[in-house]
Amino acid sequence: MADEAGVSYKTVQRAMRTFREFEWVLPATEGRSEYGVFESKRYVFTPGLCELIDLPTKSKPAPALAQETEMSDGAIYVDLSLKKDLQEISIKNREGQPPTLPPTVARIPEETGMLATGVCKLLGVARRNDYKLEDVYLVAKPYLDKIGANAARCYRYLHAMLVNPKKVDYAGKAAQERRKCEPDPARELANIARECRFKRYYHVSNGMRVRFFDGTAEVTRDSNCELYAGEQMQGLYKGIANGNLQEVVE
Repeated sequence: MADEAGVSYKTVQRAMRTFREFEWVLPATEGRSEYGVFESKRYVFTPGLCELIDLPTKSKPAPALAQETEMSDGAIYVDLSLKKDLQEISIKNREGQPPTLPPTVARIPEETGMLATGVCKLLGVARRNDYKLEDVYLVAKPYLDKIGANAARCYRYLHAMLVNPKKVDYAGKAAQERRKCEPDPARELANIARECRFKRYYHVSNGMRVRFFDGTAEVTRDSNCELYAGEQMQGLYKGIANGNLQEVVE
């Protein structure tokens, strides 16, 4: 259960204690097999929980499907042994390595602590709901960083966003976030202009020398000296940005 939900073992223990207090689950075994060997406990959902979350029971069967399923008499038995076997087979086939994530979401485990398998599950949920997980994560990231969410909380928060019945334009919101992160060329040049005042630079290839003042510059090339100002300064600032002009360090 902890692996499926992407949470810690202790979280599952606390949740099961709460479910038992609310009489939502009841133990079906005592933790020993018929031969007295210790094994994982099995639980059943109570009729009260089935009614609360609209699970099918014998008195309230599910809508007819192509393949009929025998209903229980009020409790749903959960057996995860087959699913656990499939997980172990999958891990064995990968030689113990975590699944390979698409490049667009590859950074999520490192930034949130989530397992790669949990990210894969979210990818499936996103695909079913016609979203891109990278868009949803980009929208959620500022909030997750602010609250310092752990791996389990990140998973639950992203999952809740993906299954929200109200359709949200995550792609549009993510595009806005990306635009905020894009560099502003005018701002970059303004920062360079402020930083290079009263400093000297040299061109890495043609030997040009530049001495900056406040809004003007003295440019020396082949023994010819010229004063730059106005729009001419933009070319010098771009030269610094591109790495063609290097500061003279004395």
